Amino acid sequence: MLFLVSNKPYQAPIYNNYVLANEAFYTAIIIAMFIFSDATPDLDIKTYAAIVLLSSCGLLIFVNLLMVLVVACKGKDKLKDETNQAKLKRAEKELLEQEEEEERRLHQQRLEEEFIGLPADQDALEQYEDEVKAA
Repeated sequence: MLFLVSNKPYQAPIYNNYVLANEAFYTAIIIAMFIFSDATPDLDIKTYAAIVLLSSCGLLIFVNLLMVLVVACKGKDKLKDETNQAKLKRAEKELLEQEEEEERRLHQQRLEEEFIGLPADQDALEQYEDEVKAA
């Protein structure tokens, strides 16, 4: 799930959201199944786990049916257009991030050059002070 949130591997945002919802329901089902098993003897906890298990299964079916309807209603051409627009937005975002990274790198390089340049200035200042004292 962390991979899906951070990388967003699918081109269209609707697919990323769909897969993320599926993964969330799968996780809830796995946890509820573990609690519903003989791992916990408390009947109240098992009751809540059963409710979570049934609702997660129901929501999983609902999300899948909803996605089928959305894809069917939008049609192939509109989905392609949305995917292309999402690709363009993603490319623009990556370009902006690269430019910002380049600016940060140049700024860091300038700071390092200034920091490295300070000892040379200090030597020149000491030489000037020595000349002033000698005069």
